[in-house]
Amino acid sequence: MEMANMITILSYTLSVNVILTEIGIGLLIAGLLAWIYISQFRRLKKRFSSQNLTAAFKEKQLLEQLFNNMPDRIYFKDRESRFILANKYVSRVMGEEDPKKLIGKTDFEFYDKKYAQGFFDDEQRIMKEGKPMISKEEKGLNLDGGEVFVSTTKIPIKDRSGKVIGIIGIGRDITPQKQAEEELHRKSESLRETNVLLEERQEEIQQMAEELNTQAENLKKINLELERLSLVASNTENTVVIMDGNGNFEWVNEGFERRYGSELGQFTKENGPNLRDNSSNSNISAILNQIYITKKPYTYNSKSRDREGNEIWSQTNISPILDENKEITNLILIDSDITDLKEAESKIRKQNVEIEKQARELEKTNATKDRLFSIIAHDLKNPFHSIMGFTDLLLTKQHEIEADKLQEFLEMISSSTHSAYQLLENLLEWARTQTDSTKFSPSTFPLKELVAEIISLLELHASNKNIMLEENIGEGLEVYADRNMLHTVIRNIASNAVKYTGENGKVTLSAESGGDSTVISIRDNGIGMPESRINTLFQLDEVNSTAGTSGETGTGLGLIVSWEFMKKNKGSIDVVSTPGKGSEFILKLPHHKA
Repeated sequence: MEMANMITILSYTLSVNVILTEIGIGLLIAGLLAWIYISQFRRLKKRFSSQNLTAAFKEKQLLEQLFNNMPDRIYFKDRESRFILANKYVSRVMGEEDPKKLIGKTDFEFYDKKYAQGFFDDEQRIMKEGKPMISKEEKGLNLDGGEVFVSTTKIPIKDRSGKVIGIIGIGRDITPQKQAEEELHRKSESLRETNVLLEERQEEIQQMAEELNTQAENLKKINLELERLSLVASNTENTVVIMDGNGNFEWVNEGFERRYGSELGQFTKENGPNLRDNSSNSNISAILNQIYITKKPYTYNSKSRDREGNEIWSQTNISPILDENKEITNLILIDSDITDLKEAESKIRKQNVEIEKQARELEKTNATKDRLFSIIAHDLKNPFHSIMGFTDLLLTKQHEIEADKLQEFLEMISSSTHSAYQLLENLLEWARTQTDSTKFSPSTFPLKELVAEIISLLELHASNKNIMLEENIGEGLEVYADRNMLHTVIRNIASNAVKYTGENGKVTLSAESGGDSTVISIRDNGIGMPESRINTLFQLDEVNSTAGTSGETGTGLGLIVSWEFMKKNKGSIDVVSTPGKGSEFILKLPHHKA
């Protein structure tokens, strides 16, 4: 009776609002169970008979099953931090199957000192200051003895005079949430860790469901235990449903009403009274049949929508309650919201796919650039070797070299210098396109003037091979583009035309207006190229060059730069070529700004 008086004192001291705000969501479900227990027991006292006693005992068994098998640690302690009541989850964590074996003992008798001392210090401070400790995250142990994160709330219990006489505590395993947070921070972690988290959560729910089958405490202790449980609130974030043996709904908690936006009567009227009628799982009939056959709990995941229409994922456990003849008398359904875990799983999967894609692209790009720079390094050495060789020869034997031979050497040095300069210029232009540092200033200007500048640059090389450079562009023809970029494009392609045209050949530069575009043609009657070579002309990973008709060398980088510049100017390059007959490069550019 002393404990009953203590519960009565607490009911006056703590208002419902204080319980809701300070004890937290986890305490509410047990309080509801306590209220139901007390109501049933008072009704039992009014109508005490063998038949009524049996019915009350059955109801007490169901409610006690819920309390003792909640996935939360619920307990009461006195001023010396000794247990005076605890649920089965607490006793199993302590290594005891029977919660009664905890009574009169402290945490030091079950935990290592590194845990027990912290728990004890918190409780003594709470009782000394008379202030609650709300949702403290601390280390604890799970049923297997492993270390977990626990969210703990402890409330001081006071008598009528305001003196603290003990504490109420509830702890919730928040390890899955902590693990989910770590998963989101490690974005590139594999999906395997999330699956492990889901499996651990599933094992906990499975174990909770199996524990619901244990036998209830003796009827003589119902009053004391139910009055203590009345301090615990009537709610939890989980959805809890009690059904009869056929799956008809008998009772739901407030979590159910919050999720579906209606009380039990309205819900069953709109959706049907049986789980087979209103479950979002299309295989619910098969699941129930399996439970009836095996008489064991079953856990599954399903997707549905809440009352606002939002998509939610739930992990559902259905546990059978058996009578003394091993027949199913009731079913208990517990839904846990795992939407956050599913979203984390989806995000990690997408991130892994994107990371793998970027890694493959980076690997390909690096390999391509390595190959490109290897080619450039090789081709850049050749003209410098020629320059150094001839200059060394001139320095050591300048007085012995005849005038004709000296002129030949100087021409070779000039040719090698121009070759190296052109390669470096193309390399710099390409590098600027990759870093997006090339200034883009499009304008409308006459094309004939630009082509004339380019022909003057190529005349010496063309005359050495007796190649005719022909220009066929009207005086008034204009083009819209970046002048410097277009100069580079036409110069590179025309220079290649001279390079691959033999003695006494011809290179023609012409242009005409076609619809909304200006079409520029650079045609030669040189050695031409096969279609397979045309298909790789503008690919960085296929960059290479064929020696010219006079042994001229290069890397093919000039065409890559030309392709990038044409794209920048919203233009295009088409190639028509026949081996042995020559090639034609066709450039298309818009007349005006797009």
